[in-house]
Amino acid sequence: MALHIALGAFKSTPIISSHAESGVMPFSIYCMELDCRLLHRISALPSSHPVSSLYCLSTVLRQPPTWPRVRLPYIIRSIRACHTLSLDLPRPVPVAPLPPVPPSKDLSPYVTPYFPVPFSKSTYAVLVRQLYYSMDSSVYKDFLRIYTDGSHSLPSSFASAAYFEDLSICQTWSFSGQYDVLTAELIAILQALEFIRTFLQPQSVVLYTDSQSALTLLLSDRPVTHVRTVHAIMEHLLFLVTPPWHLRLQWIPSHVSIRGNKIADAAAKRALTSSTLVHVTPDSATFPKLARSACISHWNAHLATTLPASHLGCFRSDASEHPWARHPYGDIDVAITRLRLGQTGLASHLYRLGMIEHPWCCWCPQVEETIEHLMLWCPRFHSLRTLLRERLSSLGVLSLSLHTLLGGGIEDPRLRERVVRCTSDFIQKSRQLSRI
Repeated sequence: MALHIALGAFKSTPIISSHAESGVMPFSIYCMELDCRLLHRISALPSSHPVSSLYCLSTVLRQPPTWPRVRLPYIIRSIRACHTLSLDLPRPVPVAPLPPVPPSKDLSPYVTPYFPVPFSKSTYAVLVRQLYYSMDSSVYKDFLRIYTDGSHSLPSSFASAAYFEDLSICQTWSFSGQYDVLTAELIAILQALEFIRTFLQPQSVVLYTDSQSALTLLLSDRPVTHVRTVHAIMEHLLFLVTPPWHLRLQWIPSHVSIRGNKIADAAAKRALTSSTLVHVTPDSATFPKLARSACISHWNAHLATTLPASHLGCFRSDASEHPWARHPYGDIDVAITRLRLGQTGLASHLYRLGMIEHPWCCWCPQVEETIEHLMLWCPRFHSLRTLLRERLSSLGVLSLSLHTLLGGGIEDPRLRERVVRCTSDFIQKSRQLSRI
């Protein structure tokens, strides 16, 4: 009912069409998304927690869930939701409720998420580069320089790189999944710190990164996102900032032709196609994206089989956004939506609902007043239709059909928007908004 009110649709409009046109997922699929996210939270609980023990120890949970009771336990329902969405069950990896950094330890002297010399976005790249070299030759004169960067390519390939300038070494790592660029930046920092701690002798090291978000997250007392990765980086920082080590994390601007940053960026982009895959456990910030993406895919697969049977199936096959079908004026927007849904106030539809005695057009006796008749054939609006045809011809659209007028069959989104605007003008000038 709420969707019908929001769209201005009739009560007789199919629910599946209302969901698809509004872009709002059905409540059942939304509940599956919440179940998957809760199951991930359960997997991060301490092993001493009773719910975590139930999830880890029960042998029932390791099989595709079958349950004789009508009302399933919540964990069973969550696991069934993961199986339905083809999501891997999250591994029980407890996350510490508190970061490894004690309250008495302040990391801000070692992590600098800003440039020591202020500059604005309008500052030329040459000046920014000069500021960087001035800082590098003064503040970090005797430091070992490391540059890290992360990259990604559609749909779900990510890579991280670390370039050790003084050692002429470049390490790359790639992984796949529904992550984000911040994950790739954090993984690059983590792998670089592990390399430093494992293979280098105690010395002064500066790690340059162009991700302010990553460094800001490291300074958080209780990070909300990417908790596992941030905690792992904090553990390495605690060790590497203690004498005889002298480590600094410094932000530098990107895309200003800093040599080390350019090499790390190029290595990360190259690693997207050829590198060693590393397993990355989704953090709390990335697993919801996995669940959301799986729910949208599941919903689109359902729409692909059900929408063709409805009138809306002529104009869309999934729940993707159609901003070109919207109109700034509410009455016209409702009229376009009703025409796409196939549920209007025309005589043909009202007759099927038993609200009037005959389905005939007011101006065409014995001719059923359908959407096609109003838009394409009714002689009452011949002059307006001729004007509409001329406007569409000027846009390069030669076919005048209901499918075309309502935004179907046209690939260019800008052209679709112009065609729908022409259709809106036709409806407004016909003075049939109140009847649609």
